[in-house]
Amino acid sequence: MRAPAAAPCRSPDIMPTYNKPTLTAKARRLALILCSALVMLPIALGSASCSSKKNAAAPAATSSKRPKVAALRNPEVSELAATYSPWTTFYAPFSMRLSKPVSFNISGRATMVRDQAIQLSMRMLGMEVAVAYINADSATIVDKFHKYIVSVPFPSIAGRTNLTVADLQNLLLGQAFYPGSGTITAGEADAQFSMEKSGDNLILTPRRTPAGATWYFTVGPGPELKSMSVKPDGLETFMMTFSDIVAGAAGSVASSVEASGSFRDKELKAAVYWNMDKAKWNEPRTIGIPDYSGYKQLSVTDLIQVLKKF
Repeated sequence: MRAPAAAPCRSPDIMPTYNKPTLTAKARRLALILCSALVMLPIALGSASCSSKKNAAAPAATSSKRPKVAALRNPEVSELAATYSPWTTFYAPFSMRLSKPVSFNISGRATMVRDQAIQLSMRMLGMEVAVAYINADSATIVDKFHKYIVSVPFPSIAGRTNLTVADLQNLLLGQAFYPGSGTITAGEADAQFSMEKSGDNLILTPRRTPAGATWYFTVGPGPELKSMSVKPDGLETFMMTFSDIVAGAAGSVASSVEASGSFRDKELKAAVYWNMDKAKWNEPRTIGIPDYSGYKQLSVTDLIQVLKKF
């Protein structure tokens, strides 16, 4: 971390004055976009899967095709599962970079309760500007400057992906999972996945995936999880890339998580960088949604219209 610059010397009888930091309207809305990008990941995946049948005749991009592989008789995916450890809670600072559809950076803090809830707090100039809450019942995004709130049932946005809160936690931490069942385990991995060889990598495909889409994980030597790809029929691939793998209380986790794909004809590219040096694991934590009764309730359609402006 870069050390702060030294303050210039001042005469003792001259007191400096400070202006209260302010945020432009664009900066505040961009913070909302970044918060929305994390929460809307399952929406993008679910919408892609559900719309794939309508677009089955559309040609798929060459770069989105699944690599040609040779099937293996004896899956070794349990080696990857053995690098994971159970955990109960997680807290860590993070920075997020959105490069498409606009370019913007922001910092934040994340709190997770395993299998139950996720809280993402976006901050600028030391102030919380947007916050997201995700649990098994709902996904909620709060714009604290404009006093807007969007809340939708989680099952409706997870759609046909079968994603759970635990699966989203695995995505954010870069751990392989079986859709709807959480982190893979050594005892069940071989039964849950088929494994194929692609050069030096392994391609792990869940044996149960949503209709109209192909999911697969790419595992490199180590073994380390390199990426997760979702390929709807006739559409381009949505990819999560994991790097800077470190050992933590949960076993192997990714310090860098990058997402790329498209949502409703808009290209999306974002990255989350965890400060794992300051991560705190397995401490008593709870996540509750405060009372936002004074905020204006927006629909998902309203939120999308706001995001389209950028």
